Amino acid sequence: MQKVIVSIDHPGISIVENLNEKLVELRAKRDACALHHEELKLNNDKYNKIIIVLSLACAFLETLKMQLGLNELDSWVGDVSSMMPIFISTLVSIISSLLKFQKFPEKMETLVQVSDKANFAIEKIRMLQEYIPFKENSIVFDMYQKEVTDSYRDALMSIEVAIYPDKRAKYYKNAQQ
Repeated sequence: MQKVIVSIDHPGISIVENLNEKLVELRAKRDACALHHEELKLNNDKYNKIIIVLSLACAFLETLKMQLGLNELDSWVGDVSSMMPIFISTLVSIISSLLKFQKFPEKMETLVQVSDKANFAIEKIRMLQEYIPFKENSIVFDMYQKEVTDSYRDALMSIEVAIYPDKRAKYYKNAQQ
């Protein structure tokens, strides 16, 4: 059995240009994650505010009903005052269920973790950019291969998994602007 020795040289890439491209791409995609997080947070806050207002309105109606003795009236006012808190409580339950179904907090947490990975990769790129003038090319290339590419790929994969494809283009476009 004969041993075959394979030698692989790194392609003639400009590490400086490549790092700049990776940096721009990661920053744009990290910003897209931040935009998506912001939209999720706004929607989550909107639902929570509606729940708070409806809950307070229900408590107000219950108190009003008891203070004015509206339950004891034999008119439509008595019927409405009895039914309204039930209706509002049911509405609060429906909105709460829909909010839970949307899983906003879980999605926002995922986006925070993804942004952290992107920030870590950006930090690695910037660190290598600072080292380039002071280190030998072979050391720079080793750092590029071992540190930058792994964190870069990990960040990209996390970003692609965190944002659904139909939303990704929208957020990327907004982030690049």
